[in-house]
Amino acid sequence: MAQAADTLEDRIILACHDVGKATRAWQDYSRCGFINPSPHRHGATGAFLAAAIFLLRDEPDASWWAAVALHVNAAHHSNLAP
Repeated sequence: MAQAADTLEDRIILACHDVGKATRAWQDYSRCGFINPSPHRHGATGAFLAAAIFLLRDEPDASWWAAVALHVNAAHHSNLAP
């Protein structure tokens, strides 16, 4: 999905958005069909990672892109059950 993005900023946001699923607990949860309670909320991890990447790049609009990353990730994950 990130490869289909038009800009580097979009690629960063898309590449990071579900990075919180890269835990053993989440993978076990997904393998059992999501029937047990979620081991953790995964959405915030990707948002914070993308925001940190933007801030570390130290571009003139880094703060704006960090805010965008936090906002779109929260919007994307807001309709998901815990």
